[in-house]
Amino acid sequence: MSGRSVGTKKDGDVAMTEADERAPGYPLTSELHADARGHFVSTLGFQLDTEIDDRSANGSLMLDSYLQSDHISWPNLSALLTLADVLIGRLASHHTAPRISVTANLSVRLFEPPLGQRVECRSRLRKVGRTMSVGAAEFFSEHSAEPFGTSIGTFLASPRPADELPVGFTLPLSEGNQGEGSQSEATQSPPRTHRLEDHVGIEFPDPGVAEILALRPDLGNATGSLQGGVVALLGEAATYNALRAAGSNDQVVDSLEVYYLAAARQGPFRATAELLGGGTTRGHSRVEIRDLGRDRLTSIIEATTRPFRD
Repeated sequence: MSGRSVGTKKDGDVAMTEADERAPGYPLTSELHADARGHFVSTLGFQLDTEIDDRSANGSLMLDSYLQSDHISWPNLSALLTLADVLIGRLASHHTAPRISVTANLSVRLFEPPLGQRVECRSRLRKVGRTMSVGAAEFFSEHSAEPFGTSIGTFLASPRPADELPVGFTLPLSEGNQGEGSQSEATQSPPRTHRLEDHVGIEFPDPGVAEILALRPDLGNATGSLQGGVVALLGEAATYNALRAAGSNDQVVDSLEVYYLAAARQGPFRATAELLGGGTTRGHSRVEIRDLGRDRLTSIIEATTRPFRD
């Protein structure tokens, strides 16, 4: 562990011994997890529990129309994936400090539609190593004892020296409502558009294709690349675009499995979905996401779909 770290105060604030030793423009400790500092995350309205430890953390969100898929009452799976990513990734970064943990792969699967708008996510680490952590999460509808979906992911300590916590910092586990998704004065959520994909700025130049033209600051993460939840949203949008082109307008995405192969840092970012098969009950697709500016394959997403009736 490079440098000298100090303990966390009871109120969740981090003491600093060498406040001026972080690089200019380096994010504050509470912002350091890759999926915890952008305006994209703050529009999702996450509420994080204050009582967490180094192995488990809970949070929730409201599935309003902003987070619904393709104008139907079915959630954006990428929003649920982002919540699991924030919770598990924050725990993983605590164990790999001073290096920040980045997401290697992450999946989310829904067994049933959620009942009501409020969704709770309960996450915990299942494996902790020096460089790799594996975490799992379950999603619950309000007042339900049985999960309607699950998530599991692998997180790796970033090998880049630039992706380390600054000297003299530790990563606080408990920040109350001043952490990810909070509505504190310093991190007020920006105005929402009608739908999440419109807010992110996704375009559809061709059937089965979805694009984000540039890496806006509010779509990035602490490693300077496209935020993992935005990557998932881009792949999900491409899948729905492919389904529309095939005339399968009644299909909804009920699972996403995202493999993060390389950082997406330049743009434009293009997701191309291929429908691999399907029938009256199940469909399958594979999405490849490329950073066109660097001519690099950055992610592969496997998705499944099923018919949905209101």
